[in-house]
Amino acid sequence: KKPSVTPLIQTLIKKDYVAKQRSQVDKRSYTLQVTERGSRLLEEVEADYLLSVSVLKEKLGDDQFNEWIRLTEKANTILEELASCES
Repeated sequence: KKPSVTPLIQTLIKKDYVAKQRSQVDKRSYTLQVTERGSRLLEEVEADYLLSVSVLKEKLGDDQFNEWIRLTEKANTILEELASCES
């Protein structure tokens, strides 16, 4: 919902991770563009995330890793359904 997203967006703008641009189609709305600084942060976070997932896969083994993926997907589906009910 907008009230919970707005402070997050403002923080990203203040940290120069995204830039806000007024929509040319609908002057009341804005689009967000990832800045160069934001792109660098995304690359760093992605590398850390992939390393963590790789370690999990190695330590858990294929069966437990696949079960973790399945449960994570199920949890995300439940949270998405919850979010759509609240809107």
